[in-house]
Amino acid sequence: MKIQFKLRDGATLDVPGAVQLFPDESDPELASLYVLELPDDEAADRLAELKQSRAVEFAEPQAARGLHQ
Repeated sequence: MKIQFKLRDGATLDVPGAVQLFPDESDPELASLYVLELPDDEAADRLAELKQSRAVEFAEPQAARGLHQ
């Protein structure tokens, strides 16, 4: 499962395995978006931790996306 989360303005948080969605972005809103991919059996606990963190503005499962043909 992938978890997408956004850090609050000026906040920092060490989340092992998290990848910044827009690493070269100068816009602070976009630069504070991250995604974390975890096995399903670990994702629920990590999602709950992120939601409880004061450094995190929001955390949610990333929507499944695919191309329609």
